[in-house]
Amino acid sequence: MEVDNATNTQPITSQLQVNRWIIRTPLVLISIAMATVIAGEVPIIGKDAQYYLQAGGLWAEGKVSYAGSHIGTRIFPVLYYYFFEWALGPSIDSVSVSLGVLFLIFCGAAAWLCYDGLKYETLRASAFLLIVGIAFVWIDWRRPQTEPFIVILALVCLVLTQKSFRTDNFFRQWLLLCIAAAICGVGLGFRTESLILLISIMIVWLLASVARRTKINALGVSAAMVVAFTAGSFAPSLAFRALSGQPMPQQLSGYFVFFHPVEAFGNASFGPASAVLADFGRDLLAEAPRPIDIEPIRLGLSGAYNSKGAKYASDLYMAAGFETVAAIPATVIADVASSTLVYLATRPGAYKIDRRNDDVAMSATRERLAEIDSERLEQSTWRFPGDYSRPTATIVDNRTAASPILKAIETPHLLLSLPAWAVALLTGVVLIASLRSGGSPWIVAVAALFYIGSVLAAAVTQGFVDRYWLAASLPLMATIVLSTTRIYDR
Repeated sequence: MEVDNATNTQPITSQLQVNRWIIRTPLVLISIAMATVIAGEVPIIGKDAQYYLQAGGLWAEGKVSYAGSHIGTRIFPVLYYYFFEWALGPSIDSVSVSLGVLFLIFCGAAAWLCYDGLKYETLRASAFLLIVGIAFVWIDWRRPQTEPFIVILALVCLVLTQKSFRTDNFFRQWLLLCIAAAICGVGLGFRTESLILLISIMIVWLLASVARRTKINALGVSAAMVVAFTAGSFAPSLAFRALSGQPMPQQLSGYFVFFHPVEAFGNASFGPASAVLADFGRDLLAEAPRPIDIEPIRLGLSGAYNSKGAKYASDLYMAAGFETVAAIPATVIADVASSTLVYLATRPGAYKIDRRNDDVAMSATRERLAEIDSERLEQSTWRFPGDYSRPTATIVDNRTAASPILKAIETPHLLLSLPAWAVALLTGVVLIASLRSGGSPWIVAVAALFYIGSVLAAAVTQGFVDRYWLAASLPLMATIVLSTTRIYDR
């Protein structure tokens, strides 16, 4: 009789496996189709993206100059885009394909989140389709930027955190959280928001430990996470050396921390560092090949870098930033508060359809790249003497064997996102619903803290930049979908 029961379970198990593949196969095909649509779009390349695209080839030749101090810590996006340039050749098609593959990687991370967090196959599939559908229109995948990487990294760390909350085995908890922390450390080579992600995980883990009355274990795990993060943080510098054969140059960290306050409010009268920064700017303006209408202090970083190197320039800019905050604290605080309000509440929803055909879009990209190339070449003669650069507009005319396929994919590009207040409302509703249903609110809490921390950092250092809001809110939207679906997953 026991043999008969064992034999009877085999067809049932086989049927379940078949049913899973029946559901999962369309999901894979849909993901590939969406990634192909993105790859078929003409990339939109701005100044920052042009840095990422040209840096890989230059650094591989050992040509490290100002860009190395400007975006050196973002080595992994540079390596990612350079890999496709190396594999397919320097062409607009290699950029397009890299963006399509990047979306496919996002789909993989979203699938892992859903399949780890939910039990029933149909709910897993529904949550996955909703998350990738939101992501497809939420951020502009046509832009070779760094923000999509931090979104993917956040989803991966959320899965590991989710697993750690689900297990009662202390060693497994320790291992999962340390892996997440190490990934955050490596993530510094994508964007510094990975540090905010680590802090968010640690805060929620400590809060959960208080609720579970396991504070001692939580403190030990937190200490181990700091060690794992520190170990992972060496990866960017190692990767930079592997690519360029040189150590990573001193980064302009002071510039990034105080970019917006000095750019918007800096004045030579605020203190000695501000005065020196403005003097460097005036000296550069005197050497400019044409009249430029710009406050001298805004060019001071370049002069300081040329005169005494990246460390001096970074320290000087940071000192000028502190002087700006000390001189007009009310103005700076009001500006940060205004930007924060936009990030968290008043940022409106966005809806846009780009119906340009590929020829028009390609022409616009060619013109924009030619303009950036010309500006970089001109600046290398006076603003950043000796700065390495190479023309990138030529990639538009270089096509690969994939060109006919990519040209055949021509669809209107839709961008759609909710207003900030709606995201905040959804977060509150989901957190309350999770608590009332006896579910776990911790993953949403991690994503919410990461969202708040990221936009606060952006408000202080950059002011309001919409793409920062989109990247910070997308992981939160994914956890909102997951937690809402989980209510029915019982």
